[in-house]
Amino acid sequence: MMPAPTLSQLCAAVNGRPLQGDLTRGYAGATLDSRRVPRDAVFFAVRGVRTDGHRFLGAAARAGAAGAVVERAAR
Repeated sequence: MMPAPTLSQLCAAVNGRPLQGDLTRGYAGATLDSRRVPRDAVFFAVRGVRTDGHRFLGAAARAGAAGAVVERAAR
């Protein structure tokens, strides 16, 4: 079984940058939905046609996201 990717590796893969979390630790999962954050998951703040995941960074953190990958800094 492959080790879980680190936050640093995830950021590099999507040309994102970390907002919070340990860059060297492996994370157990990932999500785009701030309402359903698995334990030890990374939240990806994706900008879409109808909404912008950056608006939900606080909700993802409160839901237990262990890290976040963002395109830009939170406002």
